[in-house]
Amino acid sequence: FAVDVLEPIWRRIAKAVLDSSYVRCDDTGLRVLDRDHPQGVKRGHVWAYVGAGLVVFHYTPNWSAEGPAAFLKSFRGYLQGDGYAGYDKILAGQVGGDGENDGMALVSTERRLGCGMHIRRKFEESAKLGDARGAVALALIRRIYELERDYKERGLSAEERLAERNARSVPILDEFYRWVHEIHTQQIPSTPLYKATRYAIKHEAAFRRCFSDGRFEIDNGEVERRLRWVALGRKNFLFAGSDKGAERLAIAYTMTGSCHMNGVNPLAYLTDVIEKLQSGWPKDRLDELLPNVWKPGLATSEG
Repeated sequence: FAVDVLEPIWRRIAKAVLDSSYVRCDDTGLRVLDRDHPQGVKRGHVWAYVGAGLVVFHYTPNWSAEGPAAFLKSFRGYLQGDGYAGYDKILAGQVGGDGENDGMALVSTERRLGCGMHIRRKFEESAKLGDARGAVALALIRRIYELERDYKERGLSAEERLAERNARSVPILDEFYRWVHEIHTQQIPSTPLYKATRYAIKHEAAFRRCFSDGRFEIDNGEVERRLRWVALGRKNFLFAGSDKGAERLAIAYTMTGSCHMNGVNPLAYLTDVIEKLQSGWPKDRLDELLPNVWKPGLATSEG
């Protein structure tokens, strides 16, 4: 398979992402044929990790915390994600990905970043179900996002964005959480607004941490955009033929996704890189073939 030739590049992309100081993560389901499953098809998961200007996709045969724990075992930066319960196990050190790391928190609480999109969605659900009070939260969140858009349009540096956030965004964030804490005590448990305020409170520290560094985004939007390619693929090919096939699919998505992130034509990139790898491209120069630095005119050998 052509994808098998690309596995060394996938490994280098994965290393580049995990060596970075800031990674965004999310996952989506994937139907996979499994003759041992009662229905013949199981639900695997494709994880996307964005960092260092690249995206790496990783397949796991289930949704257990062991999958991301094993993948993240070398990661020491800040991790941004949603409310996936498995992250809590990783944070608590209940899983470590292998016997050597069991009991060690791979991503400490202080390095966990929340997602404003997930907090907003909870209040959107409440508003859609007729609770007008959810609109108060949505209005405050909208103001925060409008400021973020302004910072990006002005091309602010990380230091400048942090200063602007402290002066303009954090006061709105404080107002939002004052309202959330106040309204939460007035809600009947299990109602949509109660669930929205509970989620916001549970992830308050992680969400506030997004505003502590100008490098950080306030949501996981970039990685969710990368996962849309997987969702689109599901509608076309319906399922992967096996776990091995799903792993190859993750490699292919890594290559094309990283190309799109860097404005590189995937077909031109894959044609050139596969040819170079099959022609004996030096192993110590694999990093030159990563999509964020690749140049089509690179020579196969020195000289």
